[in-house]
Amino acid sequence: MTYFLGHRAELVGEGLCTLQGMTQQFFELASVLWTVVIGLTLWSSVVRQVKMENRAAMHGFAWGTSFIIMLLPLSTDSYGPAGSWCWIKDKMPGTVWRYIVFYVPLWLAFAWVCYLPPPSHYATPPPPTIAQPSHPTP
Repeated sequence: MTYFLGHRAELVGEGLCTLQGMTQQFFELASVLWTVVIGLTLWSSVVRQVKMENRAAMHGFAWGTSFIIMLLPLSTDSYGPAGSWCWIKDKMPGTVWRYIVFYVPLWLAFAWVCYLPPPSHYATPPPPTIAQPSHPTP
């Protein structure tokens, strides 16, 4: 999106810069939240042996949460030039919004995915044990 609309705010205009920043925020956060959904689905399938079939809830979580969070910086007109591209402005209160709507959810998602035990731990059988003789050999 950044490359399609252009990368300098003064070249694309304020309206397109806001649109670009909102779109970038929406899809970047959605990709992070889809990582959480995929991790939870793998963990649920392999570890709990439960198939997650409620795809509407998965889509609602990833797309809905991203959409609602994308709207928050609009309350302070914080979308605009952010260095080499358009995102959330790098001046106050934009800096605070960057942490609230992107970096904090990113680190929470990272912590959540790290917290889940790796599915491969449960999917692989334990190594075979060698039977020990019950009596000593001469």
